[in-house]
Order: sequence, then C-alpha cells, then structure tokens
Amino acid sequence: MAAPGWAGARVHRHHQRAQVCLDLGTRPGDGVLLHVPSYPPFLQTLTRMQRELLALPMVRGAEGYGLDTEVLRDRAASRPPRR
Repeated sequence: MAAPGWAGARVHRHHQRAQVCLDLGTRPGDGVLLHVPSYPPFLQTLTRMQRELLALPMVRGAEGYGLDTEVLRDRAASRPPRR
C-alpha cells in the first residue's frame, strides 16, 4: 500500500513540470491548448502565468471520449506560433 499523500505528491510533480514547460516555452499572453474538463490547478496556473486558455472540449464518440480534431486545428490556427 502506498504511503498517504503519495498520489498527491505525484500529481504535484507533474504540475511543477507543466509550469516549467510553460515558463520555458511560452510568454505571458500566449495561448495554450488544453483539453477541458481539466485538472483545476492546471487551469489556475494558466491564469497566474498570464497564458490564454485555448480550450479543447472533450467529445463523446463511439469509442469513448476524445478530442475533436477539427476544433484542435481551428484553435491552433487561431493563434499562430510566434517567431
């Protein structure tokens, strides 16, 4: 049996890694594609880091939930990469 808080510590490390990636790969005002619903602290991080959420709603299909690739393409095209 895992020690109490182990799962929380694991999520915390992933959250920190996401913050480092955002810090290194984006700047304030940049858009970030993220599926929703999503882990609330990830959403709060975007706000605190002044990144714009480009939401990718999960859709239910015959095989379960997934991403709508047309929405993904549209959201990505709405904010071209900076040069």
